[in-house]
Amino acid sequence: MLKQTVPLKRKTPLKAKKGLKTKAKLKTKTPLTVKGNNLPDDVPQWNGLKRTKLKVKVKKTPKRYSIITKNMDRCYLCSPNQRNYRDQIEIHEIYFGPYRDKSIEYGCTVPLCFKHHRGSKGVHLNEEIDLALKQKCQIEFEKIYSHEIFMEVFNKNYLSITQG
Repeated sequence: MLKQTVPLKRKTPLKAKKGLKTKAKLKTKTPLTVKGNNLPDDVPQWNGLKRTKLKVKVKKTPKRYSIITKNMDRCYLCSPNQRNYRDQIEIHEIYFGPYRDKSIEYGCTVPLCFKHHRGSKGVHLNEEIDLALKQKCQIEFEKIYSHEIFMEVFNKNYLSITQG
């Protein structure tokens, strides 16, 4: 048996929503721009969106070479019998940070496998290997150029630092 229900009545009437009471003028919104070809070609302006050209910045790096080794296809630190030829070679700039571009320009780079570059035994985590590479590169650099030019470019003598 169903009871007949009576619709509920509100105790207070609903109030109409009023507009904003601010004296400041609302700024008109400028249409949004979309980069690339996300808009249809036949419609120049679509839902307030304007078409713009997509700008892509590509940093061109010169082909890297090394003054330490001639073979840029195998890891400089791996011995030939340990080399896994499926490993990807990564080019390591010996003098990194603010001197990275100078390292590329003067050939102060070496090819390293992932294990010796960014792995647990890598030059970025092992200060002894990092210093040894910097000293070896300084020796080779000074054979080609001179000690004065090395000091002008890299501002530090790594041969005077002892490992310890």
